[in-house]
Amino acid sequence: MLGGSRLGVFRWTPGSVKLLLSPRQSRGISRYCLTEEEYQQFEKDLVELTKDSPKVQVASIRFKKVMGKVGNSIASSVREIVVDVLSEAAKKALWG
Repeated sequence: MLGGSRLGVFRWTPGSVKLLLSPRQSRGISRYCLTEEEYQQFEKDLVELTKDSPKVQVASIRFKKVMGKVGNSIASSVREIVVDVLSEAAKKALWG
C-alpha cells in the first residue's frame, strides 16, 4: 500500500479507473465509457465501497451495473485496480 494507508492508495486509483471509464478520456472507445453523470456516481460509489457502512449494499449494486455495461475486459481491469482498497463488506457484496 502506498504510504501505508488505504486512503493513500485510493487517491491514486481514480486516475487509473478514469482512464478506463471516463467520457473525457475515452479516445475512441465510447461504447465502453460512461456518461458524465454515471461516472460521477461511480466515483461516489467507489468512496462508499472503501468504507464499512450501510451504503455499501446500494453502492455495490450500482458498481455491478456499471461493470456490466463496460464489458468483461474493462471490468476485470477495474477490479484489479480497486480490489486492494475496497472494504471487506464491499468485496463480499461484489464477489461473494
